[in-house]
Amino acid sequence: MLDRNAVIVLCVAVLTVLIGGAVVWLFISLKRLRGELSERSSGGLAALRKDNDRTRELTLKLGASLTEIREGLSDTAARLAEAEKDLQDIADRLNEVESQDPDAKMYSRAVKMAQHGAPLAEIIDECEIKEAEAQLIYKMYAPKGRQ
Repeated sequence: MLDRNAVIVLCVAVLTVLIGGAVVWLFISLKRLRGELSERSSGGLAALRKDNDRTRELTLKLGASLTEIREGLSDTAARLAEAEKDLQDIADRLNEVESQDPDAKMYSRAVKMAQHGAPLAEIIDECEIKEAEAQLIYKMYAPKGRQ
């Protein structure tokens, strides 16, 4: 599971790529239109006005797209903050439950022991849990090379 900072960095990176892509698209479009304008300069004022109108239209569309991206980024940041708050509330409630339930402490300890690579027999003895429970915890949380 990704930690909060990794999720934030990932969201910011994705949004940065989207905004960067939109800006690159704008510059490519404008460059292409400038090239077309240069080629058509002999075509007269009407062609220039048409190209100018087209450039203005594309610029307005890009501005609208950037506004949507900005709003999406703002919404995403708000949802991320709300998710972080919810996650912290869940973690607080879990800690509260674990501190009230003595059996939960043993299971939490068994999970930590398995994550640190303790042998199955040691987990059973130290945590005073059934072998089937210890095996399940061991399979779920032990480092992959130790299973």
